[in-house]
Amino acid sequence: MAMDVALNNIVTITIKDLAYGGRGIGKINGFVIFVPGTVPGDVIRARIIKRKSNHASAELVDIQTPSPLRLTPPCSHFEKCGGCTWQNIPYKHQLVFKEQILKTTLEHLGAQKDLAMRPVIPSPEIWHYRNKMDFTFGTSSTGEVTLGFHKKGSYLDIIDIKKCFIHPKIFNAILQILREEVNRQQLTSYNPQTHEGFLRHLIVREGKQTGNIMITLLTTAADTLAIEPLAAALRQQIPNITGLIWGIHSGVADVARLDRIAYQDGDSQIEEHLDSLRFLISPSSFFQTNTLAAQQLYTVVKQMADLSKRDVLLDAYCGIGSIGLFCSDSVKTVIGIELEVEAIWDARRNAALNNLTNCTFMTGEVRKVLPTVLSSIADSITRIIVDPPRSGMDKKTLRHLLELRAPVLVYVSCNPTTLARDLIVIRNAGYRIDAVQPIDMFPHTYHIEAVAKFIL
Repeated sequence: MAMDVALNNIVTITIKDLAYGGRGIGKINGFVIFVPGTVPGDVIRARIIKRKSNHASAELVDIQTPSPLRLTPPCSHFEKCGGCTWQNIPYKHQLVFKEQILKTTLEHLGAQKDLAMRPVIPSPEIWHYRNKMDFTFGTSSTGEVTLGFHKKGSYLDIIDIKKCFIHPKIFNAILQILREEVNRQQLTSYNPQTHEGFLRHLIVREGKQTGNIMITLLTTAADTLAIEPLAAALRQQIPNITGLIWGIHSGVADVARLDRIAYQDGDSQIEEHLDSLRFLISPSSFFQTNTLAAQQLYTVVKQMADLSKRDVLLDAYCGIGSIGLFCSDSVKTVIGIELEVEAIWDARRNAALNNLTNCTFMTGEVRKVLPTVLSSIADSITRIIVDPPRSGMDKKTLRHLLELRAPVLVYVSCNPTTLARDLIVIRNAGYRIDAVQPIDMFPHTYHIEAVAKFIL
């Protein structure tokens, strides 16, 4: 190994590519160096901060020659905020890099040769596309309450967000109203080190197709005298709020978790539409955060599943039932399984809301609920759709699903590395990968959604 790559050395390299996670990739004599905050084509100086046998991590010192691709990000928070990693790269090039990252990951980690990958489908909107955002309360150096996102690499420092380019513009107004009101009342923010303070998180959802807004405020304890003025200020200035929820989270973990509802003004759900379907979404239930791209995603899933009126479709990790309901008009039966009880209640309500009578939703772990499902239906499961969390499928669940021997399995993935891992298991069970369709759900980030079709 070249001595240039010794710990704390400053090296000059040209960034050639991007890795999953958003870091730039450069090389010295074939030795790989990962550098965050860089763009392919940049000539940079970087300090080695971590070294392993086959690669090193470095921090950017300066850019000697900027890449021709490099843009000035429109967001003033870009350098400090970890929400967007690629605002400094033109969108058309972001798509190219995402497609390359997915293909390389599946070929190398998934040992997949001659991958039949389709061109990436871009997001219909690349700015203000999100329908949900989680914000955290913090404290400034002057003692005022701040409201925004965690600073990149920090769990204590909160960036006071005044303007974000990926959430709806009206969210900026909501942040400002709350920021002014909590400081007027001299409320305190929660400190994850001392576990003291009142204000914890703010969750805002917007129905992109309905314009409805739901606001969930999470605090450590109950204080109606503080909450009612906050609700009044929001109601007065944001007329399309359909629900205001004040939730209590008394645990020490610094996550946006709703333990119980202490105050509610209006609806406890927000309505969203995909095609002709209506969906009711509760505060903690999962729904794809890019509504217009979700419609594209579900259309691809439906096409890849190659459905007929004879099929029994198992929608594993079904959430509020969105994929299963979207496919329900093309199959005999939909069976959805989901661990979160609140999401299953939403799924059942959504089936009723859309007058869909061929859908059954059950709560519990997939591998534990499957025997009950199989004993209660006369037909075999002929189609499986899985949409697991970022961590991918757990081994036991995947094994149980593969034992069903459904002719078609469609895997919706938000993480190429776990898809690559699970791909090997699915292939070893006798399936072959028929096609992979990347879909961009998250412009200006390194994240990429993929739909993989497996057939026996």
